[in-house]
Amino acid sequence: MDKIKNHAQIFLLITGLFFFGWTIHAVGFEKLRVLGPALAGPGILVFGVYPLVCIWDVLGWRVLFARKWQSKVNFAELYYIRLAGEALNNITPFVDIGGEFLKVTLASKRFSMEKRKALITVVMARTALFFSEIFFWIAGLSLIFFLFPIPRRWFFIFLGTIAGFVAVSAVISMVQKKGLFGTLIRWLERLRINPEFFERFQISLKEVDEEIAAFHFKKTARFFQTVALHFLGWVGGGFETYFMFRMVGAPISLLEGILLEAILQLTRTVSFFIP
Repeated sequence: MDKIKNHAQIFLLITGLFFFGWTIHAVGFEKLRVLGPALAGPGILVFGVYPLVCIWDVLGWRVLFARKWQSKVNFAELYYIRLAGEALNNITPFVDIGGEFLKVTLASKRFSMEKRKALITVVMARTALFFSEIFFWIAGLSLIFFLFPIPRRWFFIFLGTIAGFVAVSAVISMVQKKGLFGTLIRWLERLRINPEFFERFQISLKEVDEEIAAFHFKKTARFFQTVALHFLGWVGGGFETYFMFRMVGAPISLLEGILLEAILQLTRTVSFFIP
């Protein structure tokens, strides 16, 4: 078993080095060399921002574990599991959900818990992350339109976009209250997509649905605590934008960096269908 584990670690290391080398080749070594002087100074701080931002997201995920599990869930290990999952999400085409399955598998094995329990925390963490992102957009765009002269047409475009995502979040919340996986199974059965396969998991998925719904009806304090922690993570992402702009010589303020991050994240989410 240890031999297989070591081989897997070596494979992941080689894969990571390959993607790192491929990225450098795609960008161009000459372009990266220009950034050398900037990275030699305070600009090197830009690489330390995401690991710090990730702390808030891990804290938000950890809150969702049942209290009897929180003492068993080691923060450092949970931190590494989330990093691994997000790394996979970043190379998953179109929709970054591949890493969520990895998080479920790693968390269940590392903390010796049922996959069902791990799945519940991952689903709710992803939901809270999405809700907090919408709050971040609203806060950021509100400040932008209050502090800067923005054409009115852009105001209505951004307002309509956010309204659309608020509607989506409301639908997600409603579906989770009614039964997320149960609804999915019913739709798949209507489409005649391998219904027997899903019937074998219907009992366990029903229990998952019940516990997810409990977060909306009985555990709202923990859920909104997670939303607040993820919101701080999004704000922390503004520090990364600030350092990146300062690194290339753009004199922006920290507040402007946070506001730019709100726009960048909104644009990224709207254009999710672009590989």
